[in-house]
Amino acid sequence: TRIEARRKSDRGEAARTGETFLRYDPRKGFVCLNRDQSDKRCYDYEVRFLCPYEVWTDWFDRDNPSGSGDWEHRNGFGNRVCSNPTRIEARRKSDRREAARTGETFLRYDPRNGFVCLNSDQSDKRCFDYEVRFLCPR
Repeated sequence: TRIEARRKSDRGEAARTGETFLRYDPRKGFVCLNRDQSDKRCYDYEVRFLCPYEVWTDWFDRDNPSGSGDWEHRNGFGNRVCSNPTRIEARRKSDRREAARTGETFLRYDPRNGFVCLNSDQSDKRCFDYEVRFLCPR
C-alpha cells in the first residue's frame, strides 16, 4: 500500500514543495495544516492510494487437535474466506511459530483445501493447535 500526493496546480510532488505535513501515510491519509506553514497556507493537493491486489484474511482457528487432529478446512470458515485463495499460512497458536518450522507432518497444507494435521502422523501422536489465514484477490 502506498500514497502519493501532489500539488494540484502543477502536479509537483508534495514532498518537494517544502511544506510540512501533519500526516502522509497510506493508512491514515494526507493532512496539510495551514498553521504549520511559514506563509500560513497549504497548497491545494490531490492524493491517490495504491491498494494491494491481494489481501490476507484474519487468522482462523475452528478446530483443536483433541480428536483425530487439527482440521482447518477452507470451507469451514464460510464467507470469511474467498472462494479462490492463492496462498495459505498456518502457525502454531501458542507462540505463532510457522507450521513448517514446528517439525510436524501435515496431511494437507494448500490454499484450495486448507490445513490438516493428523495426530497419528506425529511421533508423539498429538498435533499442536494451529491457526490459518488465506491470501485472497481483491
